[in-house]
Amino acid sequence: MKVVCCTALLLGLLISPAVAGTITVTIDPVSQYVPYPGTAQVEIRATIAQEDALYGWGIDLGLSNGNVSFTDADVVINQLLFDPATSHDGDGLAALVQPPATVWGTNILLATVYLTLNAEGMTLLTPGDSNPAPLFNGDLFEGFTDAQGFVPVNYTGGVIYTPEPAALSLLALGALALLRRR
Repeated sequence: MKVVCCTALLLGLLISPAVAGTITVTIDPVSQYVPYPGTAQVEIRATIAQEDALYGWGIDLGLSNGNVSFTDADVVINQLLFDPATSHDGDGLAALVQPPATVWGTNILLATVYLTLNAEGMTLLTPGDSNPAPLFNGDLFEGFTDAQGFVPVNYTGGVIYTPEPAALSLLALGALALLRRR
């Protein structure tokens, strides 16, 4: 019985069509400590399988609270042929490729985002899009597209910690105490 089940499973895997890869989008660095008041900078990077080679992309960067605010974004223009595109939500996080070119690869820098720190605390940075079916139910202009349409994307967010000045002072005093003991 086990042999029949294993053989059927293996045969099913061999016969089934190949599934297109999924794009992975990450925030880099995943976490960072930034003193208040100040600014922070994060990069949005993607890994794109060759079978999902892109013609364009657009994403949103969600901020979990008012401790951090969006200042600006630079879409990367380099040998990858991405041209900045006007994003309909105004954040500037979108780009297109001039056909017939496509873009795929590992750890591709899509954009650099600049943030202003407004208060102490922790802020989650959540990249995403709102293109679930039916298409007209969300933001039609966000997502990653190949020749067939929107491609599935796995998003990994980041976090910015803005410690209180008193907490930073205590950390500094603790470090000095450790150095003095040596």
